Amino acid sequence: MTTVITGPALITWNSITWFSQGDVTVMFDRQTTQLASSAHGHFATRHKSGKITISFTPVGRRAEVVGALSWFDGKLPGQSLVPGGTGAEKALVIQPMHNSGSSSRIWTFTRAGLTGMGTCKPGASQTQMGALTFTALESIVSAGTYFTTAVYAAPGSTLVDDFDPAQIPTLALEAVWANDPGTLASGDYVLEAEDGWNIEPNVSSNEHFREECGIADITFADFRPSVSGDVSAWKDHAAALVGEQTFPTLMPFSSVRPGQEATRKMLSLRAITNDTTGGGVVVSDGDILWQLPKAELIATGYNWSGTGKSRYGQVSFTGVPVFASGVRSLGLVKDAQDG
Repeated sequence: MTTVITGPALITWNSITWFSQGDVTVMFDRQTTQLASSAHGHFATRHKSGKITISFTPVGRRAEVVGALSWFDGKLPGQSLVPGGTGAEKALVIQPMHNSGSSSRIWTFTRAGLTGMGTCKPGASQTQMGALTFTALESIVSAGTYFTTAVYAAPGSTLVDDFDPAQIPTLALEAVWANDPGTLASGDYVLEAEDGWNIEPNVSSNEHFREECGIADITFADFRPSVSGDVSAWKDHAAALVGEQTFPTLMPFSSVRPGQEATRKMLSLRAITNDTTGGGVVVSDGDILWQLPKAELIATGYNWSGTGKSRYGQVSFTGVPVFASGVRSLGLVKDAQDG
């Protein structure tokens, strides 16, 4: 009889337990060197390096959002995303929810780090969180070890009980482009979305190869978040609709010259209504969930549509770093209760 092993799992890393929207996938990947000669063509393959990637999309709890983004924000170029060595390695554990076919195992990837983050989609019909990619490398503490497995044991109640639907807000958010979102002034704008916003973290990294071990480390390169969305209403500081002839001048499109800086202001995604989920995350009208401390408008457009699409087109903002005592920060996520 063939044993079919299926079922969901919990993922624990860096003191955070993650619940996935769908599948958790693991890929064991080898890089190889191909040897060839003019007389024979390809005649041998030699091992070069190996890595393991673990990918899934979290359900979108605020703790998951904050935990992922805080791993990247504040990192300096060259800092490790997959720390190695005694006291530095962070294990990723995949804990099956049940013992499928009496054959499930608990998998522990001994040296793992968050190396990629997909598009986040906050909105009334979206659950905020993008796909995450973790990379596991050979442990420096235990040479030759990438992972271990253990006999199945049911996840502890503290892990299972950690799930609370109230921690997943789904909210209509307006984008407020103003240095003081609480007190709008001339030149400030409020944009409402047709169907939520897209936040691209734009995380980049570098792999470092060494002959004795293959990929020795993956280090942080940059984090350049951007925000975009299809606009349903564009209002000025007095809540009056902005005329379509004005859009290009707000970037500014033609008045800024090569080498000059364009207009930069704080961009906040602010709740339009109260969150009705209750529980641990209580979001009130006016609370800010996402924020770029400094952002500039890089694209906007128009629609002439016979299908009912708004004249307003898509807008895109890009985040610009801010510095405090010479330390770079990009912000991006706020606690739901900050207001």
